[in-house]
Amino acid sequence: MPLPHTMMKIRWARAPLDHLRLLSVSHELFSIMGLLPLLNEWQMLGTLAMKKRWQNKRKAAGKDCSKPNIVMNSAVQVCWEKAARYFEVEERYVFCTEDRYVIDPEEAVNSVDENTIGICAIIGTTYTGEYEDVKAINDLLVEKKIDCPIHVDAASGGFVAPFVVPQLPWDFRLEKVISINVSGHKYGLVCWASPTPLVPLNKLGLSRRWLDRLALTRISSQRACL
Repeated sequence: MPLPHTMMKIRWARAPLDHLRLLSVSHELFSIMGLLPLLNEWQMLGTLAMKKRWQNKRKAAGKDCSKPNIVMNSAVQVCWEKAARYFEVEERYVFCTEDRYVIDPEEAVNSVDENTIGICAIIGTTYTGEYEDVKAINDLLVEKKIDCPIHVDAASGGFVAPFVVPQLPWDFRLEKVISINVSGHKYGLVCWASPTPLVPLNKLGLSRRWLDRLALTRISSQRACL
């Protein structure tokens, strides 16, 4: 039987192959051709990316960029509250009601102003597991010609929705969706052991040549190697 350190070397040697398999699967699941996956707490990075995108647009127009806000359901996972506070972004909530535990698309879009960096929509809410209506939010933004991106927090539903409701448009099929996070660690023995962001290269403005330069990060823990 190979020694533990030898087994670790074998696992790490397979990392590039695992990476390519994950890319292939992701292309099918989330309707995307160019994919930039990283392994991190993507809610944090997603918030920061939307803030930087908004700041760059404001600076280019010679406008103030000191008061960013983000629109989200009041029932978001606590990581979103932390992200907003860490990066000094105002939390603009669409509150739940006695008979609605998901974001109201119309209220969400009406909450957007020139300082909004983006809208967070959830596929698989923390408390009820419901899917928020990402398409309705997208369609309202398009109809009203509002330049506001959507980040989809699919930590709970990202590996479920493509199989149980494949016809449901919530991913990169929608124009305003610029990033998604899915989470493999909620499902036990899987190779994705941490929240994973999915970003389409065409929406980042990156060249397709970057597809050949993707790097895979693996968590160096025994659990990640199972």
